[in-house]
Amino acid sequence: MAISYVAGTKAPTSYPGAANNTSTCDIAKPAGTTSGDVLVAFIITAGAIITPPAGWTLIHNFNHSAGNFVTNAYYRVAGGSEGASYLFTEPLSS
Repeated sequence: MAISYVAGTKAPTSYPGAANNTSTCDIAKPAGTTSGDVLVAFIITAGAIITPPAGWTLIHNFNHSAGNFVTNAYYRVAGGSEGASYLFTEPLSS
């Protein structure tokens, strides 16, 4: 079985912003997502490793200390009832 591209979301529906000492990134579910599809999220932060929504698994994260940013990659297999978006959170250092 060949792997095929269904859809993508290039930008989050909301951008990180300080609130109660957290930062969030709300990513819309790609149009046409069906049960069994593999979803991949690649997020760059200015902090530590982010906390994914339930059901997402860490593939890789790397701290680019010279550039003061972290790259994070997660995946999820879509189920029968997916929400409209996925909220990732990043703890902010004080």
